[in-house]
Amino acid sequence: MPWSEHSGSLPRFGADLLRTALAGIVVAAVSSCGQGGAGKWFPNRAANGHVGKMLLRNVFILVPSASPTPRTTGGASAAGSAPLYFSLVNEARSADRLVSVSASGVATSVRIVGGPIVVPPRKAVYGSQFPQATLEGLSSPLRPPHRVQVRFVFEHAGTATMNVPIKLHANAPWSTFSLTPSPAPPGRPTPSVTSPR
Repeated sequence: MPWSEHSGSLPRFGADLLRTALAGIVVAAVSSCGQGGAGKWFPNRAANGHVGKMLLRNVFILVPSASPTPRTTGGASAAGSAPLYFSLVNEARSADRLVSVSASGVATSVRIVGGPIVVPPRKAVYGSQFPQATLEGLSSPLRPPHRVQVRFVFEHAGTATMNVPIKLHANAPWSTFSLTPSPAPPGRPTPSVTSPR
């Protein structure tokens, strides 16, 4: 039965409070499930954002511990590439699709591993320790603690622009992540991620 059919039985303040509490529980449940366990692969020390009913969670860029160029002490070298990691949670009642990602002024292109990512209704798509996209043709080395402005375009939800942090591969827990994409598809929907409405 939809949430709205229950809310009339509680005082207005009580219903709102209960709704907020349940939403928090759902968010906690979402953050603890997924491919291999999102808590394992996605420490929540990265960027979070949303557009419409699409949530972007734990977005970060990973760079090698040492740059191949002698002028830097760490970061991805210019004209190279850098992996991008993220999770998507679709709170809408219909499917949506991540159709493109860009980082203007930083990378000539961003390639989504495996092509556009479909996120089913009321479900989440997590990656793994492998990147979901790669920034290619970098215009300059990337180093923490700088951030990169990344633009995510969804078929229905619209466009989200986020300031994404750069993480060094040598530092825990980022050292558990791969700097190269997996040959397998980048993620699978979780079996059920719903939030009360």
